[in-house]
Amino acid sequence: MGPPPPLFFSRHPICALLAAVVLFQILVFADWVDDVIEIVNQKMAPWHALLEKYERALATMESEERELSRIKQLQIIEKKIEMHQKKLKKLMLKNLIPFEQECKFR
Repeated sequence: MGPPPPLFFSRHPICALLAAVVLFQILVFADWVDDVIEIVNQKMAPWHALLEKYERALATMESEERELSRIKQLQIIEKKIEMHQKKLKKLMLKNLIPFEQECKFR
């Protein structure tokens, strides 16, 4: 058994240098992308805060709209109850008057 075969990069030093350069460029590019993302996040922070305020205001407005809708429905129900009470009162009066007249004649 002889010695193990030499590694690929030890036989081809240009390939080793090229691989090192490519790896370095990848790392530099990744660092640059990270810096760009950080800058974008810093620039967008006020917009994110504004968007959060808008979303909270929208949620509050929707909640108030639901409450107003509920109040309007209650008012409509109250008006219907009043209307039915008036109809019932008229009906009772209509039916009571003949009954009272019958009682007077007896």
